[in-house]
Amino acid sequence: MSIQMLFFNLSFMTFMEIFYMRHPLLTFAFIAFTTLTPLGASAANEINEQGATQLKAVFQAMLDKQDAKMTGSNRTIERKGNIIVEPAGGYYAVTLPPSTVHYTSKDDAGAPQAGNVEIGMISINATPNAKPKLWNMTLAIPTPIQLTDAAGAKKISYHIGSQKAAGIWHEDLQEFVELDAEYKNITATLADSTNVASIDSAILDYDIKQGANDRWSGPAKTIINGLNIGSPKSEGAFKLNQMTMTFNADQLDAVARKTLGELASTPPESQEPGKLIKTLLTLANGLDMNVQVSGLDFTKGDVDLISNILSMTPIGSKNAESFHLDNAYASVGIKGLLEDKASSALAIGYRGLKNETSNAGDEKLTPAFADIKILPQNIPIHQVAEVLGNELSANNKISPISLMIKLPALLSQAETNIALDSKIGNDFYSITSKGQAKADLMATNGIRLNMTTIITNLDGLLSHAQEKAVEEDNPLVQEYKTLAGTLAALKEIAVPDENVGAGAHKFDLTMSDSGEIQMNGKPAMPLLINLKFPAELF
Repeated sequence: MSIQMLFFNLSFMTFMEIFYMRHPLLTFAFIAFTTLTPLGASAANEINEQGATQLKAVFQAMLDKQDAKMTGSNRTIERKGNIIVEPAGGYYAVTLPPSTVHYTSKDDAGAPQAGNVEIGMISINATPNAKPKLWNMTLAIPTPIQLTDAAGAKKISYHIGSQKAAGIWHEDLQEFVELDAEYKNITATLADSTNVASIDSAILDYDIKQGANDRWSGPAKTIINGLNIGSPKSEGAFKLNQMTMTFNADQLDAVARKTLGELASTPPESQEPGKLIKTLLTLANGLDMNVQVSGLDFTKGDVDLISNILSMTPIGSKNAESFHLDNAYASVGIKGLLEDKASSALAIGYRGLKNETSNAGDEKLTPAFADIKILPQNIPIHQVAEVLGNELSANNKISPISLMIKLPALLSQAETNIALDSKIGNDFYSITSKGQAKADLMATNGIRLNMTTIITNLDGLLSHAQEKAVEEDNPLVQEYKTLAGTLAALKEIAVPDENVGAGAHKFDLTMSDSGEIQMNGKPAMPLLINLKFPAELF
């Protein structure tokens, strides 16, 4: 399992499963609320029956949206009653009916199994904001929340020690644009009271502001402190000191956001591709998401509930893992969607990887750190969208041949390019790569490529691999022989780079106008297709 997949599958999804909800509909997706102190109503927005009717429609839209999301999924929801909204002095008292979420999944053997999430009556206090389509709300998640099997027997109970939350809800966005919430001492316990997961605190801080153009901009941040998964009955464990998830919007359009949600709920056979593309291109000028974690420790354990939570395999198996990360990050974003050219960025990396498994890779080869950035620039997004839209409208499908004819000219004229900037390694060696691939209609293949890679301590790497390759009792001797052959082939065409430091070697990868790929001035393809880096060693 890669570091990146571990992070997303364990850290992020485990937290979501503990609450049985999906961000950012935190407070309304499958969770029941109890009442906190209500906010005062504005003098310009009286509490009356007309307002109650309007607010009821807002909550009905929320429930309808959740129903639409479940269509075709492994979940259904059963509600017992109707929405009630009543004026109550200086606020509206909202009651949503009790409900049960029924879901299906598979057990360890792959056999289908069913379960339920029991949700009690939801109570919320709300007042109209001074601005239209905004509602001030105070709310709380009830505790405990029960997860049961198909027969109704309790499996897991989710408890929250203390909490506070207040925010502003937008009717069209159907999200909180402002939210200040904190939940402490969150635990998950089995039916026998065994504690299997806990979170010290979860903080939600949304601050999305409406601009002069009626578009919304700002961050929505979630911070999780002290996530622990494990129990006395399992050797498996997962610990995370902190995780921060930040979503940033630049000029988000509320109407387009609502339209996109409706389109997402439309059956595929009824989709209008042209409308979907147009909505996406007017949704926002930019969107990005950043995730950071620190203090990650992971150990695989026996086949039990903890293993299931962590998607683990038995300890001692070939894929058993136990490692530590000081910190890790991942981000993805796009900007310029409302402009002539857009740009994007993807970044991922980590620090302080320590693999402590008995069958861990070679510590001299395992990268202790990594930083990778991929940067597509100057994308003529609207022209490309027009080409795709015309193709879909005319043929109800996209022809690859047609795209090969039309897109190169658009990309070349816009000077579209993709840049790469990466560095991986440890105290023994490092590999740094910087380069760019640029669309150019004048080139034979429609692209120009240049990339420089520098490997420090290549001689040390080669010597290490050659020494290991003659240890006949080493179960990975063949892998070391393969690696030694690859490093020797690289050394033959490597160019020493004293500017970087003693022992550094440079590799310049280029594509000529004729389409020939060269490395340090020599044909590169015979070498590249034979390069092999056995994963078992890393």
